[in-house]
Amino acid sequence: MTTISIKGVSKKFVKNQVLKDINLDIYQGELLVILGPSGSGKSTLLRVISGLEKPDSGRIYFDGEDVTNFPPSKRRIGMVFQDYAIWPHLTVEENLMIVKEEKQFGKDSRDEIGKEIAEIIDSVGLGDKLKRMPHELSGGELQRVGIARALASKPKLLLLDEPLSNLDERIRKELLIKILEIVRDRKLTAIMVTHSQDEAFEIADKIAVINLGRIEQVGKPEEIFFRPSSKFVAQFIGENLLLEGTIEEILTENIKINLGPLGNIKYKKLQEFNEGEKVSIIVRTSDLKLSSGVGDNGVDARVVDMKRFKDNYRIFVELNDKRIIEFTAREIPEDTNISKCFINFNMEKSLIFKDP
Repeated sequence: MTTISIKGVSKKFVKNQVLKDINLDIYQGELLVILGPSGSGKSTLLRVISGLEKPDSGRIYFDGEDVTNFPPSKRRIGMVFQDYAIWPHLTVEENLMIVKEEKQFGKDSRDEIGKEIAEIIDSVGLGDKLKRMPHELSGGELQRVGIARALASKPKLLLLDEPLSNLDERIRKELLIKILEIVRDRKLTAIMVTHSQDEAFEIADKIAVINLGRIEQVGKPEEIFFRPSSKFVAQFIGENLLLEGTIEEILTENIKINLGPLGNIKYKKLQEFNEGEKVSIIVRTSDLKLSSGVGDNGVDARVVDMKRFKDNYRIFVELNDKRIIEFTAREIPEDTNISKCFINFNMEKSLIFKDP
């Protein structure tokens, strides 16, 4: 059963078209992550779903009910914000108590509410900090209170807007695991907005990639990574090298592509091409290999810098088109010439797109 259904939603601020004909379904118990570059419309889409913004056109349905004109208080949602949204003059317990009393979803006694609050605070790992004031808490603890506040309203839908962006790496990872645990344990449907691809791929059941107000692709994390539906998604996801060229010759099993100053490479013929056609090839930097010799699918390079990072090398090389690219290697061939070497591509894993 579809929990959330977004049909043809568009939103404009003055002359800026922020959302363009958004269609998206989120199913019961799913954790959807909305991923995209800055200014792509991620947070605006979340605000439209929450009721904090009204769409100019289109409809929003919760469990089949049209909630497009419902205020946030009527949508049974919990929201977690980037800036915590905690009352500074109230204790942790009072911050949750005020949510319970404002929402009034049930006629629970104050004692029952107190028990619920204690259980919620325990679930976010702050059971010993009920009486603390916000200024006595760390950033990670404040965000845990923010999550607890969202849960206090007994939401059917949990919305998280960049909830981890203000936290350091260690706390971010701890809270990411905690969010996933809470969503699973409580069987919540959740939508999270983030600019972090690491967060998206660690936590999501499904990812929606948005760009310039349009949904580019929706799918499971492995589909987004290995089978991007557009050049934008292929370039946006992960660390990549973009190669632009022209089909020079069509062979029996391969096509020969001219990359200009980088030379020629061969690509397995997986679709129909025409000679002279412009193409873009996306190669994951994780599939690049430093070599002392070049094969059919490699280009000349010069090592600019090389740094040891934990158990890997971070290598910076300059290509013949003057681009400097960075990639990671577990080891470096002993016979590698720093001033003249080669970068070989794993073309089996690369992606090719026809250019307009």
